[in-house]
Amino acid sequence: MKIQQANATWRNWSGSQYSSPQIFEPKEINELQTLVKSHAQIRVVGAGHSFSALAKTDEVLIRLDHFKGVIYADEATAQCTVQAGTRLYELGEYLAPFNQAFDQSRRY
Repeated sequence: MKIQQANATWRNWSGSQYSSPQIFEPKEINELQTLVKSHAQIRVVGAGHSFSALAKTDEVLIRLDHFKGVIYADEATAQCTVQAGTRLYELGEYLAPFNQAFDQSRRY
């Protein structure tokens, strides 16, 4: 489940934030639960697009890249719940079977 050595360096997309954590990428929910139970301090990172030090840590960093897709969709209300590892650029593909879409061009 660990994907890098303890002395590896994590960087955000611009390289302005970096740290040397233990990086884990669980594939199953029970692996994620074990990590959460066994570590007092954990940071979770997505695509690393933040300019802030939000994901920066020298402790434990978790990537949820294997937790993707729609968990629940309600076509009547055009609402859905997606897993935390779903990237925005993938969202349209996951929503299409539910006759939904995601407009990435809008600023929220």
